[in-house]
Amino acid sequence: MAGLMAKDLKDLIPAMDDQGIKNVTGCPQRGKSLQGATVTVASTPQTITFAEMGLEDMASTSYQVIVQNQTDAADEAVVSAKTVTGFTITGPDASDVIDLLIFGQTKGQLA
Repeated sequence: MAGLMAKDLKDLIPAMDDQGIKNVTGCPQRGKSLQGATVTVASTPQTITFAEMGLEDMASTSYQVIVQNQTDAADEAVVSAKTVTGFTITGPDASDVIDLLIFGQTKGQLA
C-alpha cells in the first residue's frame, strides 16, 4: 500500500536537494527542467519575472517558453527579451489568462 503522505523526491535523493530540484519530469536531455505557471496579463507587453511567480531563474537565455492563451486563442503570444530572470510577452490583451511552460537549465543546475 502506498503511503498517504505526499513526498518530494529531493527528500529521498540528496543530490537533487543540493541542485534545488524538488521533483523530476522525465527528459531525454541531461540538466533540463520544466517549470510552469498561470498568469493573468496586466498589460501588454507583459514582463514575466521568474522570482515573482515563485519559479527558479534560468542558467542562460537558451530556454524555451510555450504560451497558451486560455481566454482568447486568437491573441497569440510572442516571447522576446529573454534574460536569466524573465522575459517579455506581446500579443495577449490585458486580463487574458495565459499558461506558461518554461523548459531549460535552471540557475545552479548541473548540465
